[in-house]
Amino acid sequence: MFESIFFKFIFIVFICLLVIFIMNYFYRKNVKNKIINYLLSCSNLEQEILKSFLQNPHKTFPLTKDANITKNLLQLNIIFLKEIVSDAKYNNYVFNPLIKKIIHKNKDLKKIYHE
Repeated sequence: MFESIFFKFIFIVFICLLVIFIMNYFYRKNVKNKIINYLLSCSNLEQEILKSFLQNPHKTFPLTKDANITKNLLQLNIIFLKEIVSDAKYNNYVFNPLIKKIIHKNKDLKKIYHE
């Protein structure tokens, strides 16, 4: 009887881990698709900002924190907040290195961002 309960427990744990793995896979795929769609459909100004991030990926960039562009880039994790500057209008941001991989794997994005 104890063996039966133990195997049921192991089976349930295995199923839970499998479900978590599958959910994580689809979540990451969905996030990646959102980023790709945004990068393909963003305005020329946003493209130029992203090109400057790509040219200097380790540099910090001061951006206006209340701008819609900055909010969109932060929401999609394209950029990260590096430090809060004492000036209330600007913060320093760095580029997410995973975005560079996404751009290199997609030929449409390569055309746009690596001219």
